[in-house]
Amino acid sequence: MENETSRTILKLENVTFKYEAQKAPTLKNINLEVRAGEFVVIAGASGSGKSTLGRLISGLIPEAFPGALTGTLTYDGQQINDESIFERSQKIGTVLQDVNAQFVGLSVAEDIAFALENDEVDDSKMHAAVAEWANRLDLGDKLQLAPQQLSGGQKQRTAMAGVLIDESPLLLLDEPLASLDEASGNEMLTLLERLRKEQGITIILIEHRLADVLQHEVDRIVILEEGEIKQDAQPAEVLQQGTLTQYGLAEPLYIQLLRAANVALPSLSGLTSPATVAGTDLKEQVQTYLNQLPKQTIKPTSEELLQVTDLSFGYEHGQLLFDHLSFSLGKSEIVTLVGKNGSGKSTLINILTGFIENQKLSGTMTLAGQDLKTLSIKERAEVMGYVIQDPNLMLTQSTVFDEVASGLRLRDVPETEIVARVNPLLELAGLYTMRNWPTDSLSYGQKKRLSIIAILVLNPAILILDEPTAGQDAENANRLMDFVRELQQSYGLTILLVTHDLGLMSYIADRTVVLVDGQILADTEPMQLLQQPDVLAQAHLAQTSLDVFLKSHDLVADQRVYRDLHAREVANES
Repeated sequence: MENETSRTILKLENVTFKYEAQKAPTLKNINLEVRAGEFVVIAGASGSGKSTLGRLISGLIPEAFPGALTGTLTYDGQQINDESIFERSQKIGTVLQDVNAQFVGLSVAEDIAFALENDEVDDSKMHAAVAEWANRLDLGDKLQLAPQQLSGGQKQRTAMAGVLIDESPLLLLDEPLASLDEASGNEMLTLLERLRKEQGITIILIEHRLADVLQHEVDRIVILEEGEIKQDAQPAEVLQQGTLTQYGLAEPLYIQLLRAANVALPSLSGLTSPATVAGTDLKEQVQTYLNQLPKQTIKPTSEELLQVTDLSFGYEHGQLLFDHLSFSLGKSEIVTLVGKNGSGKSTLINILTGFIENQKLSGTMTLAGQDLKTLSIKERAEVMGYVIQDPNLMLTQSTVFDEVASGLRLRDVPETEIVARVNPLLELAGLYTMRNWPTDSLSYGQKKRLSIIAILVLNPAILILDEPTAGQDAENANRLMDFVRELQQSYGLTILLVTHDLGLMSYIADRTVVLVDGQILADTEPMQLLQQPDVLAQAHLAQTSLDVFLKSHDLVADQRVYRDLHAREVANES
């Protein structure tokens, strides 16, 4: 997209940064220019340095994160190396990955107004500005709510309004899609496009979910690896060169399909969108690939392991959240539980695991014929391993190895056996070289993998994973989910995945359950769900880019193509 101005608003020259507690620099010789009005995406795998670069741009480094900084940062031609966080915030508005840590007001209105209150802005002007930004960001009817009552997307928009109301010309967002479902993520990206066009705001987005980002009007992709900028190019160029997987990032599924079909990407037009990509003989080339896929084996119906019948539940003095809900999990089955934020997925899991129990709970829940209501939380944990979404709430030990070993030690497992069981899991999770590190020194994605293997080491009959791939780059997510599937195949493990990732659902799940507002809208095979746009819309789910491409070109495919593309992606990573 052509910008109206080429004025450089932010410039980093020969910037190197080393955290105080580390021996080697996290950022190395960074040279980056951002022009006014640009939409720039900074991407990279876990540990690439992208979050550190965001901290540096926002002013958190070196004030909140001390260390050695060399090189020059300039904003609109003025050096800003020595600015305070407050001074930097007047120029660059920052939305953190964990927006809950950013809220300071008791209501949405108070939170949006906070910066103006600090600036002692007149009340009438402040109220007018709050109303204006609330309306711009579709929060006009949410001003009296507490931030904690909002959905993930509404929280992101509240945090954005709180920084944009101060008229910061540059907006920096650190992984805003991490906690959003795909539909909410697309709404967020569309909003950013609108703000850029209507307000002339410059946007820097730190994100690794490039498949979502690339469907929007982005000017440049800047890719980091091990603290260095490896690529700085327009989206179409990045896709044509095929460098994303090289740096631990996932290519959009439709791009993976085109490569599998041996399509010459530089010959195509409209490459950045699955709905617009076009080229000579494109449909024929893809159809040839689809025709050569091996026949799909039909998995036999599995014996029921978990049975939930007529489950009804409501919080005290509230309406019923579930009203006669029924579903089952089969032995050795992988089932995905999908639905929009706030649909009841987490509540359902908490009921199954025993964390929620009250007088308004009725119905039957049996595991291998045993009534779950007769089991304590500890007894349920012996057969149902539950990995919650936020890994920080699960980690209790000081080192990585001790975290994975803690469950075995509580069960008096001999230390030699502990080492034999823990080390292979650390290897598979890519954490073995960090086994003696403090757990709080890990990245979010690394903590996520650690929390999962700390449960897997106990060999439960059912493993429940809440958003297991959220916050992780493609390579680590693939490694983890392949390991989970290997356990399922080798040991007959039953797995329930709570996810927004329909790409993950499409290649790994035997069956998917759609939960919306406490009701099951669908219980079907993944490919059948993708053919039900009304259900997807109600569940706030977005079609995969592969499905969009296929429908746009009158092509039909089944789960084989998703599994083949996943296998190719993993092979390329290795």
